[in-house]
Amino acid sequence: MPAAAVGKAPKVKALRPGQVVTNTLGTGGASKPRGYSSFIEFYRAATRARDPPCFAAGCRGRGTSGGHVKLAPSPLLAAFKLSWYIVPACPAHNKRSSCGSYQVKAGTLAVRVETSLADRVCSLPADGKKLVAAAMGKHHL
Repeated sequence: MPAAAVGKAPKVKALRPGQVVTNTLGTGGASKPRGYSSFIEFYRAATRARDPPCFAAGCRGRGTSGGHVKLAPSPLLAAFKLSWYIVPACPAHNKRSSCGSYQVKAGTLAVRVETSLADRVCSLPADGKKLVAAAMGKHHL
């Protein structure tokens, strides 16, 4: 049993179909949950989902990666959210160039992931760039 599973169980939240979430940038090097080799492995253990679909409404891809999101409908509001969640993401919705805000499909579960201060500090420059892009009207939805 992974070490993280021994402690407190992670919070799993069912998202409403059409709820908007915003990708969190700068998390590629974030510390993996203790006892897990990847964020998607952590997600699968918390939700018991073996082959989840990508979270983004309209996407037919498989959730092969654990994407970091904030439960906020825009990059501006996401900047004020502290909690990070993991959702299953296809490569297109998990890569840096696709970052933005997305509606989720029915049945999407989000798993809260604890983040270190170092991880939060590392994501700040990317969040700043996303805020500028949002102010210029260049974020996705």
